[in-house]
Amino acid sequence: MKYKNLEEYIEKWHVSKVDWDGQEELQVLGVSNVEGITTTTHKKSKDLSKYLVIEPGCFAYNPYRINVGSIGLTPANVYGLVSPAYTVFKVKKNKVLPELLLDFLKSFDGLQQINKYARGTVRKALRYEDLCKINVSFPSFKEQLRILDHKKEVEEKSIQLNNEIEQQWNDIGQLKQSILQEAIQGKLTQEWREQNPNAEPASELLKRIKAEKARLIKDKKIKKEKPLPPIIDEEIPFDLPRNWEWCKLGEMYEIVRGSSPRPKGDPRYWSNGRTSFHWITIADFKPFTENGCLIDTKGFLTEEGSKHSRKVGPSDIIIACSGVGSVGKSVKLGIEGYIYMMVCLGLEI
Repeated sequence: MKYKNLEEYIEKWHVSKVDWDGQEELQVLGVSNVEGITTTTHKKSKDLSKYLVIEPGCFAYNPYRINVGSIGLTPANVYGLVSPAYTVFKVKKNKVLPELLLDFLKSFDGLQQINKYARGTVRKALRYEDLCKINVSFPSFKEQLRILDHKKEVEEKSIQLNNEIEQQWNDIGQLKQSILQEAIQGKLTQEWREQNPNAEPASELLKRIKAEKARLIKDKKIKKEKPLPPIIDEEIPFDLPRNWEWCKLGEMYEIVRGSSPRPKGDPRYWSNGRTSFHWITIADFKPFTENGCLIDTKGFLTEEGSKHSRKVGPSDIIIACSGVGSVGKSVKLGIEGYIYMMVCLGLEI
């Protein structure tokens, strides 16, 4: 295949709104490097007479943004207007398929050539006449049709596989919820309980937890809490197996809220380097969790900073209590550290 200038495959399209004689309704559109032709959020001019018309098959780009792949191909049944600052063109009939040309212009090689022929120092711009200088090589039109058919087939299979993977992840999530539900209802341990009828009832465990909390309160290691109201029938979602007990979280754990040194970022409290005082944030949950336990953090406090925050330790469970999309996220600790904007469940027995 021989290389040719792009001008042999394209032609400029310049139809302003005042010259448009079509019947289609025209909305103001823009171009993004992700979505291509899209409705614009930018403030449009009150006078649209000089805006350029685009119709199915039109390419449009902002000369100052095409170097980052901001070019779009107008899809079928879409008619609209773009800023007169845009460049609009079409492909010549039976020369090149517009879909394949778009793929090339957004490819690594295409962007390299766009940057090569763009003019300017601070802000480069690609004029239409410079776009025409780009070197391209395409197979015969018949071969292009075959390539496009294959491309569409692969894309359809890819979408199908992605949908199947997403469905499988949803199924896994539902399975986890189902297993958890059966576990808390005692369905997973029914056979074991039948084989061990004399197993210690949960009431005895709760007595030991209560005694341990009383001892820690007496030793002034934890604060005495207000008595929790008894569980009423309306709070019980289902019946439990024999010897199991409903209880409130506060009966099993000391629940404390985090605190933070002020002002945030003060070098007296926050360290630029690693220290033994881990500063735990929600952002640490994903990258630093192994086998269900948080083992490290990105940020650290100074020794002085640690005196102004809430200390937590291994086996404690921390739960996010603020932040959009973060409330309720939790992790078990494998390290000592310090928290804020979270609650900690401690005193695991």
